[in-house]
Amino acid sequence: MGSLAVFYGGEQSQNVRTKEANEVGQKLSALVMFIREHDAQSRLVNTIEDTMRIVSEARIKRTEIEKELPSMEDNLRQRLTVAANAQY
Repeated sequence: MGSLAVFYGGEQSQNVRTKEANEVGQKLSALVMFIREHDAQSRLVNTIEDTMRIVSEARIKRTEIEKELPSMEDNLRQRLTVAANAQY
């Protein structure tokens, strides 16, 4: 009977090790998922920040161009007038 007890004890020990290995694997898997989610969230935040920066720069550029537009229109009118008068 002594050899059977050792056999079953060894099997239980193996089951415990297998269970512990599964638990470690699950924890590791959860950690990897957390890291991936954190990385994805960081990239999303960076993308949003970049988009907001681009929009802000575009607004500034548009304001600058809108200030120049009246003088550009006047210049065009003057050139068209000169061109129209030169034909006659």
